[in-house]
Amino acid sequence: MRTIPTISAMVGLALAGCSETIHPDVRVVDAVVVDRTEAGVLVEFALEASSPADHQILLRRVHYSLSLQDGRVFEASRYAEVTAPTGRSQVIRLPVVIPADRGSGDVAFRLSGDLWYEPLGPLSRGMDEMEFYHPSTGFSDDGVIHLGP
Repeated sequence: MRTIPTISAMVGLALAGCSETIHPDVRVVDAVVVDRTEAGVLVEFALEASSPADHQILLRRVHYSLSLQDGRVFEASRYAEVTAPTGRSQVIRLPVVIPADRGSGDVAFRLSGDLWYEPLGPLSRGMDEMEFYHPSTGFSDDGVIHLGP
């Protein structure tokens, strides 16, 4: 019977900690065409994440999608597994494949997604060991990219 109050207290602390979590600042900083073939275009987007908090933030996982003028053309998830240091930023590279029949020339795009993270510290280590939910923050960017002739 002593276990239940202990678990309840841990859940309460975890939830209180989540409500005060400062999420990383995330923005798309670059998009580069890496390769072109008859099948399509490989574009690498650079996502910059920084920690505005007084501690580092472990960037866990990214789920993202790319939409062009005529709708969604790509969706993926990947592990980030990098750390955004205090007061500095970390770049995560996101590959996107655009089928050849989905556009050429200058094309408007929207890259959007979610980044799951973990503030580093004693409470977060305990939450991770107990497999608690990791918080996430969204990102979105509109722009134009040249896909070729």
